[in-house]
Amino acid sequence: MKIDSLTLQSEDPDIFAGGDAARGPKTVIEAIADGRQAAISISRYLSGENLRLGRDIQLKAIKKPQKGKYDRAVRAQMSYLEPKKRVKNFNEVQKGLTRGVTIQEAKRCISCGTCCVQTCPYDVMQFNHEVTKAVKCDLCVEKRGRNEVPACYAICPTRCIFWGDPKKFAGNYKVL
Repeated sequence: MKIDSLTLQSEDPDIFAGGDAARGPKTVIEAIADGRQAAISISRYLSGENLRLGRDIQLKAIKKPQKGKYDRAVRAQMSYLEPKKRVKNFNEVQKGLTRGVTIQEAKRCISCGTCCVQTCPYDVMQFNHEVTKAVKCDLCVEKRGRNEVPACYAICPTRCIFWGDPKKFAGNYKVL
């Protein structure tokens, strides 16, 4: 299917496509990113807005990501009910994560790729070792005054990078 690579709109203006259907086999993260971009385009299309306005982020090739200096946060393992106990009751098989582990999981970078690294106009990548998560570096702080967002935030398909007033963020996302 032929699509506009930025807006994901097809030759039929009422049809938007992304992921494997439009680009062939790629990664799950790329499909998620396409879904997010398609949702933005569809919303703008239905509202009669310009689909391209403010979305021409130029990806910049990097020489070599500096992944070696960052701690990698390993995914927490789910605990399960033992098979012998499963057959004797109707209890949940997956026990879930503890409150503390759930909070740590929500804070970690999910290692979706190098989207944020590739788009940084300053060739930097900041990483908070306490929460093992990529965070804004404040080099794009001038964008806040212009109601713009940094490229790393705009490109992140999972919204693992936060941009804005930390107090507002904390108010929006209460601890479980």
